[in-house]
Amino acid sequence: MRLDTDNRGVVLFFIVLIFASAGVIALSVMARSGLYTFLDATQQIDSWGTRTETFGCVDEFLIQLRVDEDYAPAQIDTLDAQCDLLVTTPVSGQRQAVFSWEQGDLIRHVIVYVTLSPFEVMSITEAH
Repeated sequence: MRLDTDNRGVVLFFIVLIFASAGVIALSVMARSGLYTFLDATQQIDSWGTRTETFGCVDEFLIQLRVDEDYAPAQIDTLDAQCDLLVTTPVSGQRQAVFSWEQGDLIRHVIVYVTLSPFEVMSITEAH
């Protein structure tokens, strides 16, 4: 009596196991990159919204400063945001305003230089 062993089934099983593992790894890498793309897009949308709200505060400040040259509140409230504000006078007849708005983990800073007579916005800079 002769006992014959056939190892072809075991080899086939290991080959299928290796290809299945490689497939699962490839799918998890693609899913992870898709998730990161989604999170990045969501953060860009939030960042753009924060930027828009900060510039809404800048607009409100410029409107009020045009009417009252001594306008220098510590905060500006709009419908969408409550921005912190620091107004200084670097040179007589000029104003420097630094706006800060924080939403979640996003923080925006905008620096505005204005001359008062004639009223002119010299520069608007986003600080990061």
